[in-house]
This record gives sequence, structure tokens and C-alpha cells, in this order.
Amino acid sequence: MSRIIDAGLEELSTMLHRMGELTYDAISVSLDGCLHDVGVYARVSEMSDMLVSMADQVEDKTFELIARFQPVASDLRTIKSYMKIAYDFARYGRYALDETSISDISLTRA
Repeated sequence: MSRIIDAGLEELSTMLHRMGELTYDAISVSLDGCLHDVGVYARVSEMSDMLVSMADQVEDKTFELIARFQPVASDLRTIKSYMKIAYDFARYGRYALDETSISDISLTRA
């Protein structure tokens, strides 16, 4: 039997999956830009901004689930993990952007 909160947890899981794919793409683009001396700052910046926005959406959804469904302890642990993962994905996006900005600075000096 499915619980009402399960649909919300599944939605969060889907959002995190999309964030993971975008994080992978941002890091890949950033590394490729550094390795091939190609300026990709604008593209990585867009991805990083999207990741921060998605992390905010995950946070909003988690608070909505907590407020509406008063989850049990195991669900709260899952929700807390989802929030941490979303935050970490956003951090990786910022790291990719930092790496790209350093690479772009070295490209302009060369």
C-alpha cells in the first residue's frame, strides 16, 4: 500500500537524478574546457545557476513534505539526505564554475 508522502519522495528523487546529470555535465564541460583550452565559462555558469535554482526547489519541496505530512523518523532521514545531496550538487556546480573561471583567466593571459 502506497502512502501519500511516497509521491513527494519520488518527486524529490527524480529532481535529484536530474541534478546529478546536470552536475556531471557541468563538471565534464568544465574539465574539457580546461584540457582543450576552450572558454566555456558562460555555459558552465548557466549550468551552475540552474543547479542552485534546482537545489532551492528541492529545499522548498522538502519543507512542504515536512509541513504537510509530518513524516516519521525514517522519512525524515531520507528527506534530510535529499537536502544534503541537493546542496552538494549545487556546490559541485560552483566548483566547476570556479575551475572554469581560473582556466579562462589563464587563457586570456596566454
